[in-house]
Amino acid sequence: FADSALVTVEVAEGSATIHDWTLSRGAFVSGRVTDQAGNPLLEAVVTAGTDAAALTDDNGLFLLENLPPAAETMLVVFADGFTTGNLTLHDIAGREQRAGIEVQLSPSQAALKGRIVEEDSEKPIADAVISLETNNGHHFGYYTNADGEFRIDDQAPGTYVIYVTRDGYCRSQHAIDIPPSGETTLPDIVLPRGHDLYIFLEDTDGSPVTDAQVHLLEANG
Repeated sequence: FADSALVTVEVAEGSATIHDWTLSRGAFVSGRVTDQAGNPLLEAVVTAGTDAAALTDDNGLFLLENLPPAAETMLVVFADGFTTGNLTLHDIAGREQRAGIEVQLSPSQAALKGRIVEEDSEKPIADAVISLETNNGHHFGYYTNADGEFRIDDQAPGTYVIYVTRDGYCRSQHAIDIPPSGETTLPDIVLPRGHDLYIFLEDTDGSPVTDAQVHLLEANG
């Protein structure tokens, strides 16, 4: 039954009192939980607030029983490796049997973390810039904390090139693969100390050249 009641009853000594309470039957809600490809999800948790909860079976099917009548009922669905799903049901009536509810969950995004250290001392490097480059060339910038650590949450799976830069150090880059879900911890990324290079440019008349752009290329071999 959906409704319950808490009543205070006073009974005088030597007397008997009989009270009648009416409990209404609740609603039944059933449906299926799948991934984005339509595959059923086993043992997904489906809740309707504190009123009811159920686990999906091998076919992704669930049944919530004895839900109280309500103008709005929020279903929340949890499954390992997937983002939490939310669905609002409107105008649930007592004794209603509402079937055919479809909930589709998206894969959860992955987390990436690591640490940046100096090459010789292995001391952490704070305020290093972490950038991820995808196949389409987009970059996303993050910074290391005082302990040289960084964490990137809600990152889509795929293959990336990670770039690490910091003033006074040589740039580092690595190819990485981020899985569909879970937390990936990279080995410590080591940055060697950089060297200062001073260049004086002049034209054929011996006059200094200003605002010139200088690019350093690594020599082959």
